[in-house]
Amino acid sequence: MKNSDKNLWEDYTKNVVPIRSSKFLMPLNNIKKTTKYSQKSNILDLHNYKIQDAFVTFKDFIESHISMKSKKVLIITGKSGLIKQEFSYWILNNKHIKSYVLKNDGGAFDIKLTY
Repeated sequence: MKNSDKNLWEDYTKNVVPIRSSKFLMPLNNIKKTTKYSQKSNILDLHNYKIQDAFVTFKDFIESHISMKSKKVLIITGKSGLIKQEFSYWILNNKHIKSYVLKNDGGAFDIKLTY
């Protein structure tokens, strides 16, 4: 691969953002809000969620823990699948996430929150 192609690819991958086109995702207002987690728990398991439901649940979970002044949460995505692939974009685009660490098994994230 030429250096120019490599540089172009590296620049492109630094600026990748989640797809927001209505062609690919249904509108968020059509998604049923299902809370399958306890708001008191600092753990959210996204196994068996559809991608849109997982995204809305993730946002609600983070917002509820911000309001409770939680400092750290654990989110389980699973080791593979679409949620795991998209999750890093969700983290990077959320202003309340200070830092995160992928757990050793590769299927969960320790997340530190900021207010």
